[in-house]
Amino acid sequence: MPSPPAVGADRPITATYRLQLRAGGLDLTRAVAAVDYIAALGASHLYLSPVLAAVPDSAHGYDVVDPTRVDPALGGEAALRELAAAAHARGVGLVLDVVPHHQAAHPANPAWWELLATGRHGRQAATFDVDWDPPLPGAAGKVVLPMLGAPLGEVAAAGGLAVEGDALVAHDAHRVPLAAGSPGAQRGWSALLAAQHYRLCHWRIGDAVVNYRRFLAVDELAAVRVERPEVFDHVMGLVASLVAEGVADGLRVDHIDGLAEPGAFCARLRHAVGDGAWLLAEKILTADEAWPQGWPVAGGTGYDFLADALGLFVDPGAEGVFTELAREAHAWPADPSTMAHGAKREVVDTLLAADRDRVARALHRACAGDLAAADVTVDQTRAMVRETIAAVGVYRAYAVPGQPCPPVSARRIDAAVAAAAARVTAVPEGAWRVLAACCIASTGWWPWPRWAPSPSDSVRPPPPSTSATPSGPGTSPPAC
Repeated sequence: MPSPPAVGADRPITATYRLQLRAGGLDLTRAVAAVDYIAALGASHLYLSPVLAAVPDSAHGYDVVDPTRVDPALGGEAALRELAAAAHARGVGLVLDVVPHHQAAHPANPAWWELLATGRHGRQAATFDVDWDPPLPGAAGKVVLPMLGAPLGEVAAAGGLAVEGDALVAHDAHRVPLAAGSPGAQRGWSALLAAQHYRLCHWRIGDAVVNYRRFLAVDELAAVRVERPEVFDHVMGLVASLVAEGVADGLRVDHIDGLAEPGAFCARLRHAVGDGAWLLAEKILTADEAWPQGWPVAGGTGYDFLADALGLFVDPGAEGVFTELAREAHAWPADPSTMAHGAKREVVDTLLAADRDRVARALHRACAGDLAAADVTVDQTRAMVRETIAAVGVYRAYAVPGQPCPPVSARRIDAAVAAAAARVTAVPEGAWRVLAACCIASTGWWPWPRWAPSPSDSVRPPPPSTSATPSGPGTSPPAC
């Protein structure tokens, strides 16, 4: 991993001090009082939690509602500039935490509110990643919102729905907009709900039916399509200008592996902030995984270093004793890797069930174009997707449709598909070849002839292969 570059001749980065900001607590104005103390400790830079406008009373700031404003509840942009000036006066730089992957699915988010009000033909349909053809009855062309405390019919019958102005209110708590021209409630709830651009449902079925991409399995955090230039400019414009102007000296990019094209994002961000800014990307590396080549960033946020440092206090020779103790206490299987594989399968089949099924349907359509795979069923493609994801040993691969797949990613994909094929029997061999082709998502580089597509193949790549590895907002350790 490359060494972090100096950020200005007078402010080389040597140590960061993280400040968790919160409205009503340590806000941007109160942080100014801490600058002298932090400078005296020897920290070269303040590393701030996200400062953009977030959900009211947010505990962490990763639930952004408006990326075009510094959160007024934290003091606003004026207070941020004041803090930056005070820090720079003491020779201390400023690093901002930015969240390009998702925004809060919340009434305070104008983009999300507009999406629900205008639907698939509105301008915000290109901002969020929505599957407009979900299998849930009554949800075609709509956003599925698993926010009800009971099934929809029961909530309506019990008086749990109400109209207040231009909004529909459920359980006196959840507000969603009414589409223009909606019939009045006096026409009946069926008519009113049918006219909306969303489909309300019980939260308990959410993981199985939700049709917008989320941060992991968090319904309240909806992923945005930052790979689109206009979305990038909207999401990153303010923070990029603050860095380019010199108010901030660098950025820590949250959840980089959740983006469709992390490398392209980093390149676009580097262009926006200039060569002198310090850019870090939050990425989880496995023991044998190298940092992706070509990303114009200084490195990661220290997870790999933290694992190595903690490893100094662990005796590898004791692993056998503790594994046996765990087996006896918790009835673990004989092989810990078997338990890990089962846990991954459980995550895919529960928390990520809707995502699994979406990819399985895409794979089923892709197989229809290949005679050797045409007889595969959706149940089989679902099992194929489940086992392939469970076999991926890294957070994700880096295949981009239409571009040559990096050899290391292609090897990992091939190994995962081969491992899955050994577990799932009675599937046409051609279907496995189509799956590998979809994951590799390349039109001219097929390193393993056994997976090479025939000219008649119709390959529709699903999203990049992703493992069931967790992370979470507000859970990341400070940057190292």
